[in-house]
Amino acid sequence: SRMTIICAQKTKTGVLLGADLHSSDSSRLLKRKTPKLHAVSPRVAFGCSGHTRIFDRLRDHEERGEFPNPKHIAVYELELARFFRRLLKDEYFASKESKLWTILAVDDHIFDIGPDGSVVRIDGNYMASGSVEQFALGALYVINRACDELPSDDKAKEWIQTAMEACAEFGETIRPPWSFLATVKPM
Repeated sequence: SRMTIICAQKTKTGVLLGADLHSSDSSRLLKRKTPKLHAVSPRVAFGCSGHTRIFDRLRDHEERGEFPNPKHIAVYELELARFFRRLLKDEYFASKESKLWTILAVDDHIFDIGPDGSVVRIDGNYMASGSVEQFALGALYVINRACDELPSDDKAKEWIQTAMEACAEFGETIRPPWSFLATVKPM
């Protein structure tokens, strides 16, 4: 099963992640409700838009206590890169269907994890990943340009929902319900 859209928006208190809840197979038939967001801690959450087994594997690593815990953000970026490189050495990830597409939120930082395990800290206030990410990125670009400050969690939820509705307009497998998960940076 394939996953479809993940959005991230920085907020006044952290990062809000949003996702649709459907997965589909290669024939684009909707299969089932599928969770795509997972909280590692109040400070760390991730969302996956690749194959559903990627999400399951990341969650399994987290449940076994193998997911990196943030200390200093610059050091954490290196720990994440090591973690994802180790994960990609697993023979499962050698198959072309299992591309890793993950957005990771830490405190008020957004990281884009590429299919090669690369970890890129996003300088901007938003990110999207998935089969129709360009529509989400376009919507978030317009919304963010219209505002001078970071949104509250409630306002960010409206923004992400608008972006996912734009995706639903163009992607036949993307539709409500939506799910949301927030990180909170320590004060």
